[in-house]
Amino acid sequence: TLIVGIPQYLATTQVSDFPPGATTGLAAMVEIETQQLAGLSDEVFLHDYQVMEPKFGRHNPVLIGICRESGVRDKLELLTNAGINASDLAMSGIAVANAFFGLYPDAATNDEPQLLLDLGAENSTLVVVAGGHVLFVGSLMFGGERLTEMLAKELGVDPDEGEKLKREAQISPDDPGSVLYRAGEQLYAEMGTVLDHWRAQEREELADRELVRCWLCGGGAQLRGIDRLLADKLGCPVTIFGPVGPEAPGPDPALVTAFGLALHGVGRCRFFISLSPPEIRWLVLRKRYFAYLAASAALIVLILAGGIVQSVRFLASEEHELGVRLEELSQCEALIPQLENTRNSIRFHEMRLVPFVEKGNRARKFIAGVNGLAAASGAADWFIYFADDASYQKGKNTTREHREPAGQPAKGKTDLGLFGGGGATTPGIGD
Repeated sequence: TLIVGIPQYLATTQVSDFPPGATTGLAAMVEIETQQLAGLSDEVFLHDYQVMEPKFGRHNPVLIGICRESGVRDKLELLTNAGINASDLAMSGIAVANAFFGLYPDAATNDEPQLLLDLGAENSTLVVVAGGHVLFVGSLMFGGERLTEMLAKELGVDPDEGEKLKREAQISPDDPGSVLYRAGEQLYAEMGTVLDHWRAQEREELADRELVRCWLCGGGAQLRGIDRLLADKLGCPVTIFGPVGPEAPGPDPALVTAFGLALHGVGRCRFFISLSPPEIRWLVLRKRYFAYLAASAALIVLILAGGIVQSVRFLASEEHELGVRLEELSQCEALIPQLENTRNSIRFHEMRLVPFVEKGNRARKFIAGVNGLAAASGAADWFIYFADDASYQKGKNTTREHREPAGQPAKGKTDLGLFGGGGATTPGIGD
């Protein structure tokens, strides 16, 4: 992974305060803010941002970084032509801040403003931090090459010899007329201009506070006496900082920017602001969140596996229950012919019993009829007998046979019936 640093003079940073709770439309608001920072330029600008915690009178502070797309693509083209494929591009000033907070994590809890000064070869970068926030990032035209030119011109030697002498020289506060001291004063003058610009736009909570410490890094920080000179000018302690190698006697200030870019590359930086084109930024985001994507994919696989196991267990239970039901239905199916035979037998016996039931029920019907007639008749009504003619004639013949012995001729008289009438007539009811 190769992270390329964009010189701070090619980029712009700004801290903007948005309405509290504005998260859904924050990207659109940052886009509008970026257009305002770009001014009336017709060029296309790349931008990125990071939300910081509310502090110092800001309710929703956002650190925004912008850069011209043409400058970024030109740098990428130079790298590609040289056979170098950049993974991402980050601002050098933000890289210095990331290196500082990476080396001194406790500094994020200090709410007093501190100054980070990166003295480069061609230019320098000034960063103001407080309470874990990047408040301001500015660029200085002063660099180590100016010291070399001034020293070579003063001594009348070529630049290579001036560079060698610069490494051996030392700034002395007791010699204000020396070329190195005058160079240090020029550096402080540019720093004062940039700091005044920061204070002019800073909130009242921080604008009037004095710097509590200046942290010095970059190749120019190796100039002996530069820390003492800046401490006298700024009125605060100046400390040279940088990562410490396994065999290095102390911190190496020249590696601070590289260390910050390395933290950006591994995703362990405090401020992750990328100024890569969209096609590269997509790859950066994919690599940055690859671990989360892998964890999410593994979690989804585990959930699916658990769901499949649960489904298999449920289906096995359902299969067993259905098997039991199927066995019961098979037994019931075997009983259906027996039930049909039993029902047919019941119907047959019912048909055989109908005549007996009908005949046995006649007396009950007769009594019920008599009771009905008795209930319906009046005091002067009378009735003798009622029946169907066939039953009456059959009963009369049976009675006669019992009265006259067999073989005796019938007497010569006429059976007048119960009412003295001749012949067998159908009885009735009279009033």
